[in-house]
Amino acid sequence: MTKQQVTKRQHHFPQMMLKRFTNENNQIFMYDRVADKFSEPRSTETVAYQNHLYSVHYQTHKDDALEKKFSRIETQAEDVVNRILSVETNTPQDAQSLLEFVTILISRTPKHALIAETKGASNDMRSILEEKGSQKGLPEEAIQKYADSMQSNRGFSFAVTFNTLFEDLFFKLVENFNPLLCFSNAGHFIVSDNYATFEPLEQIDPSRSEWWTMNLRIHCPISSNACLTFIPKDNPAKVGTLDLDWAKLNISETRVSEINALTARQFERYLYCGDQDELKKLIATSS
Repeated sequence: MTKQQVTKRQHHFPQMMLKRFTNENNQIFMYDRVADKFSEPRSTETVAYQNHLYSVHYQTHKDDALEKKFSRIETQAEDVVNRILSVETNTPQDAQSLLEFVTILISRTPKHALIAETKGASNDMRSILEEKGSQKGLPEEAIQKYADSMQSNRGFSFAVTFNTLFEDLFFKLVENFNPLLCFSNAGHFIVSDNYATFEPLEQIDPSRSEWWTMNLRIHCPISSNACLTFIPKDNPAKVGTLDLDWAKLNISETRVSEINALTARQFERYLYCGDQDELKKLIATSS
């Protein structure tokens, strides 16, 4: 039997998006917070990835079904993003697809994968699985086998909970925020390994964790000159519903710089941009 090829280099920020942040030579610059180092110009293939980030590590083999799923989604999303960026008006289906794709980008970051992995390996999660399995009348042996897989096979937790994570995030976004497509003729958006950047619009109590109820904007760059921003719904009748008010807005270079400055204060480890001078300026001013 032919051994199935498993993708080793798995990008948490897909190349079809990274290429939209490159310079005129199709290269991108990276800043590494841990090494405190700016990279030389690089190809998109060599950044924003981890080996087997989404693979499930069984005792005898690795399974990359989730990575293959992401690849299929990215192929479909590329055409959608191209249309969003190139035409004045978009179909409701394109708008829906863009929202779903951006939600996937937020959900699949290394930070989210680690959180799911840590939670899945906890005794609390095992207790939850055992309780739910018993409520469904599943055989005890099947319950324990599933719980063992969740806790012992690296990557299993994220792979089996990804759809739940995505759906939860998607509905919290569309029920509480309106999408605003921001375009700029000047300035270069940067993108981080956290992907989404949060902009509080008022003093936020740090003990609160329900971000979807807070007065804030969420910035999600889709190219060097375009960003999908989520803004709180201002019509109480639409909060909690899927009814969205889409809008487009041209923003200034100053506004792009403000969003970039927030990103430079919130990123986990890596920042990416097609303009190295912009990266250096942001790191210098955010230190």
